[in-house]
Amino acid sequence: MVAVVPVVAAITTTITTTTTAAVAAVATPVPSAQDEAVLPGAEAMASFEPLVGRWTLDADDADEDDGSTIQTVAWNDDRTALTVEWSTVTATGERVAGGRGRIVYDDIAGAVLNTYAGRDGDRPFSGSATLIGLDGAVSDWRGHETRGGGESVNFEVTYDLRDPDRFIVDFIPTCIDGLDSLQPVRFAWVRVDPFLEAVPNADDLLGDWVLRQGGNDGMPDGCRMSVERASGGRSLAFLIREPGEAGALLGTELLWLDPATGLHDLFLDPAGNVMKGEATMVIEEHPILQVRWRRDLPGAALMRITTRLWVAGDALRVDFSDAVLDGRPIPDPPSMVWERP
Repeated sequence: MVAVVPVVAAITTTITTTTTAAVAAVATPVPSAQDEAVLPGAEAMASFEPLVGRWTLDADDADEDDGSTIQTVAWNDDRTALTVEWSTVTATGERVAGGRGRIVYDDIAGAVLNTYAGRDGDRPFSGSATLIGLDGAVSDWRGHETRGGGESVNFEVTYDLRDPDRFIVDFIPTCIDGLDSLQPVRFAWVRVDPFLEAVPNADDLLGDWVLRQGGNDGMPDGCRMSVERASGGRSLAFLIREPGEAGALLGTELLWLDPATGLHDLFLDPAGNVMKGEATMVIEEHPILQVRWRRDLPGAALMRITTRLWVAGDALRVDFSDAVLDGRPIPDPPSMVWERP
């Protein structure tokens, strides 16, 4: 488990007996008078803006047997402090570790401090850290952590935030009391993609497809579809064309994530017909994108239909159900099978 501020979380996944210090921000309990003269001041807080968001351990550093760890970093209401929460959950959903932390400039200490506390299994831990150096997006910390059984560790940690989507941590234990030997370690957090969280099969959908089965008069077999991430990274664009390399555009679909209201879908054909859809993810054998479509335009018959879309191997499949036209149920269209060209 790991956390942006707590050290114990991130190190436990890579070292047998570890401390929270490796993942959390680091601190010296009390800076010396010499340190106080050079410690970064309150303005240093702005340098930690890149920490804001949701993070998970890089796959190369994570131990799948230990479950998955997510940490969330956010500003408080007046943007004077960063709050950190992290949690490690097993594949069955059991929470096995977690905690909270806070990074803030302390007027009395005259330094940026990080304090944190949590539990690693049945063992509580707590610690504090002091920012001792800052060079752009790279920060150095010195800290001390204590566990419930009286064990403790002093450590130094460097956070490298130069890549906005990859956060590298270098942890060096300097003094260990009551713990097994700890070695220096490097690990990385990667920023959680909110769209991939909402649509886990988004990357599987990307690319070009050809309709092999299930075509109709409006969209015959042989039609081509391209799927790509749209600008901003929180949407998918589907472009559907007639058969052939130079086929005319048949329709455009946009699936997007609104952080406040969830997933939405919109389909537009060249004649100006629009259908709006409310999308949800259903996790079965494969992640399935389920969309409840509705067309309700002046002068047009009310239409509703539900689609279920998923990727299985080299095929993209679309099932249709609950088709209703002008209040009357109609036979569901045959399932579509799209394949890579």
